[in-house]
Amino acid sequence: MNKVYIVITSLLFASIISLVNDCKAKPQKANIVRSAEDYFNNMKTLKSKFVQINPDGSTSKGDFFLQRPGKFRLDYTNPDNLLLVSDGVKVTNYDKDLDAPTYLPIESVPAYVLLTKDVNFSGDVTVTETIHEDHYVYLSLAKTDDPQNGSLTLVFQKNPYKLKKWIVTDADGNKTLVELTNPQINVKLESDLFKFSKY
Repeated sequence: MNKVYIVITSLLFASIISLVNDCKAKPQKANIVRSAEDYFNNMKTLKSKFVQINPDGSTSKGDFFLQRPGKFRLDYTNPDNLLLVSDGVKVTNYDKDLDAPTYLPIESVPAYVLLTKDVNFSGDVTVTETIHEDHYVYLSLAKTDDPQNGSLTLVFQKNPYKLKKWIVTDADGNKTLVELTNPQINVKLESDLFKFSKY
């Protein structure tokens, strides 16, 4: 058989297989994105214990509270010297050792896209990657106008479907992982949780 014919035929089959796989991947990606959007849009509140693994390998623990739109609280209990709380307008970063709160606009936090009234993973953010595994799905996001400035990866358990962890990757590639323990959604939360207080 002509060698040129064999090469051309092989390339043709490879192209067809690649096209078929791409056609399969697009609906799967769309389903992952839609499921994640629906999950957050149907969520009013969330509370959970969390474990945070920092870029240097150290770990932190605490309590996480979320009330959409706009409000969250990360209360670190081990070590217990840090508090992050958003009242829907600004984020207060309070180091208890220094007794010196600093303030950030809520739009500056990596998870801001999850705090908006209507979660939509397009426009200001771009889905950069989706991964579908047996028990988990991964959805990576970056700012559309500044994709090199880091990313946020959401990890969902498939059955039952729920957010299990997120990974923040900064512009230098450093990763911070936050894993939720037994997250509960749409539970009643006290409004004072989202008001900054030193005490």
